[in-house]
Amino acid sequence: MQNTLKILILMSFAFLSPTAPSAAAERDASSVVAEFQDGLIAVMKEAEALGPKGRYERLQAIIGKAFDTRMMIRIATGPSWPTASTDQKAALTHAFSHMSASTLAALIDGYSGERFEVAGQQDGPQGTQIVSSRLITSSNDVHKIRFVARGHQGIWKLIDVIVDAGISELRVRMSEYRKTLQDTGVDGLINLLESKGNELLAGAE
Repeated sequence: MQNTLKILILMSFAFLSPTAPSAAAERDASSVVAEFQDGLIAVMKEAEALGPKGRYERLQAIIGKAFDTRMMIRIATGPSWPTASTDQKAALTHAFSHMSASTLAALIDGYSGERFEVAGQQDGPQGTQIVSSRLITSSNDVHKIRFVARGHQGIWKLIDVIVDAGISELRVRMSEYRKTLQDTGVDGLINLLESKGNELLAGAE
């Protein structure tokens, strides 16, 4: 499939509605990564049959289960988050969710034999865990991926993705979104993300 690496990079700002904690969610960080990657491959294999809307719905569930989206959205919006109203926070979370799932649904268009391998786990800064993984393409190109996971009450969630030892994509999004917040405020960012999500999903039809 084309754009596989781009999809992985985009994972780092896939801010979706958080799922409620449950006993089944109490997995270690490596298990969270493995389940997430298995889900992504499954959507790739069924991409054509699912269609854009079906992929959108599946990806919402898969990413929402794996990522600590509330923490990510707080980091991405920085000082604008605590000053936003309750309604604005809810709308902003929804806008991130909609835009991110739409982006991935538009990019995932098939499967060409890619596979993922979890390569290990180690302690990271501030109580995080770093899970190393590899994306191996059909031509045997290997891309190294590091997932940053944060635990809370025994439940591990992903909060960032770093591909090929590059810059954290979460930090890239922080810069982009904070510029918009400076220029147009929280409502401006909400409108921008909702519009972009609509455009991407419509364009994938």
